[in-house]
Amino acid sequence: MSYSRDEIVSFMNDYLEVDSVQDVCPNGLQVQGNERISKIVTAVSANLEVFEYAKKVAAELVLVHHGLLWNDEHLTVTGNLAERLGFLLENKINLVAYHLPLDMHTVVGNNILTVKKLGLTKIKPFGEYHGQKIGFQGELKEISLSDLQKKLEKLFGTKAELISGNKKKVKKIAVVSGGGMFALDEAAREVDVLIRGEIHEPTPAFCRETGLAYIGLGHYKSETLGVQELGKLLKSKFKGLQVEFFAEENPY
Repeated sequence: MSYSRDEIVSFMNDYLEVDSVQDVCPNGLQVQGNERISKIVTAVSANLEVFEYAKKVAAELVLVHHGLLWNDEHLTVTGNLAERLGFLLENKINLVAYHLPLDMHTVVGNNILTVKKLGLTKIKPFGEYHGQKIGFQGELKEISLSDLQKKLEKLFGTKAELISGNKKKVKKIAVVSGGGMFALDEAAREVDVLIRGEIHEPTPAFCRETGLAYIGLGHYKSETLGVQELGKLLKSKFKGLQVEFFAEENPY
């Protein structure tokens, strides 16, 4: 069963409300390929190995969180970018990317899915970025930091990095996937622990000074949930459409 590319992309654009999101990249169709879609490969990032896998399994569309095009970057098409774009164009593979819309969405977003996996209650938006909240915060029954770390490692299949601040037990938890350095001050004011993807160099000192606890899942692992959930939604909406997630070996 095949569907119109434009119909599928239009559905995702509307569902993720891309026109209302302030972002640092174009969301939606980034590279045009085949007009008819019968199979989609989802992945976190637009890498050549993902494109090669899509060709191998005869997928006409690749759906990712991190696309190829970013504002004020790649103003020339050379080097690695040229190789990636050339492969997509030569093989007529569509590339569709959703960045912040897939972090902040209240149903299929990376952050809300992590919050729900943890079983948080009293959930509300968190993490203001460009005038919009892209993460979520909530509460658990008081839990030790080490137990929370182990729970996250089991849920995400990764080694989580812990910075304890001055905390041994926590209750109020915030989640912002990926980078999210902008959320540190807000987290120190509002929660006991911030769960994020990356750990940047200033983070340990900030936690020592403010007492905030911090758990890093790795940028990649923290953003695997959204594209998979969006893929499930596409399968239910477009009957007979094949959707497959490509999992990279990426601990960072």
